[in-house]
Amino acid sequence: MVSSVKILRIVEKEQYSPAHNERIKVQKLNDINLKIKALLGVNEDVIISIKTGQENLRCIKFQKIIFIDYNAIFFLNRELFTENH
Repeated sequence: MVSSVKILRIVEKEQYSPAHNERIKVQKLNDINLKIKALLGVNEDVIISIKTGQENLRCIKFQKIIFIDYNAIFFLNRELFTENH
């Protein structure tokens, strides 16, 4: 799990407002999720943002993906994708 603040520090640009930098961070995470979902053939986000106990603080975490065999991908113990060859 990574603090969203750490992710923001990687992508932020000084010339942009905090709100715009937040949008950039969210867009970058969405782009990465889209690429991973296409690569793995799953429909759910692999990278998720979760609330912490502190107000306005979120953490970024990877969902657990379990590869049972080469023909099936299981995601959080739910079958999302199977392919018969």
